[in-house]
Amino acid sequence: MKKLLALILTLTMLSAVPAAAAPSAQKVPSAAKTGCSLSQILRQGNCADLNVILNAACGSGRFGDLLQAILCPPPSCDKPADKPDLPPSQPDKPTDKPTEPDQPTEPDKPDEPDQPAEPDQPSKPDQPSEPDKPVTPPTGTLANGAPATAENVQAILYGLKADYPEGMRWTNANSYYCKALNTMGYGCAAYAFLCSDAVFGDLPVRARHSDFNQVRPGDILRINNDSHSVVVLEVQGQNVVVTEGNFNSSIHWGRTLSRQTLENGRFVVTSRYPG
Repeated sequence: MKKLLALILTLTMLSAVPAAAAPSAQKVPSAAKTGCSLSQILRQGNCADLNVILNAACGSGRFGDLLQAILCPPPSCDKPADKPDLPPSQPDKPTDKPTEPDQPTEPDKPDEPDQPAEPDQPSKPDQPSEPDKPVTPPTGTLANGAPATAENVQAILYGLKADYPEGMRWTNANSYYCKALNTMGYGCAAYAFLCSDAVFGDLPVRARHSDFNQVRPGDILRINNDSHSVVVLEVQGQNVVVTEGNFNSSIHWGRTLSRQTLENGRFVVTSRYPG
């Protein structure tokens, strides 16, 4: 530190030396040769060279080495200053809070015992279904063994036309006994009983009525206030088509009678349809 202060002082003094003295600076002997001190050199008034001044001030004329030695002493340049040891770091404080112990869970309640299921009520036995009522078959068939339908009846009636053709003579002299009706017929009645037996055979009388809506082929109609008998061939709306005997003393086919005519003559129906 003393050398540094001497160097600074010397440089300051050199800056105060007049410029005119500069040419004679080299004539000033070095301090080593003259044995003069720095103060003596400066009092002479001559501008000594740098080496002389340094030798006088510091005992060395090597200015670069001197600066290196001053500015960077070996202990401090070769080895970095040791940093003071830091105190041991405090252990990290735990940030996490200690977990609270789990609350003991309540023990599961024991399951209640299942209620015994009520015994199934015995199902009521199914009521036996009534058997389908069989279709009541006719208690009899037509004279030719065919079912008693209007079509079959018409077929038998029109088949008689070959034996009893249109215009064949038929008067009250002609008679016929009907066993099913237990009646002897003459003229128109005899012809009506003959046709009825040809269709229904031994089937008995099933109904007597005066309802036009129930008239069917094969029925015997007593018309004209119980004075004449005919047999129905067809029902056509409010009319019927008939066959008859003793009509102008002969057999006739296909006369049409209206409902109004029949009702005005107080007609009566004799039916032998079975069932």
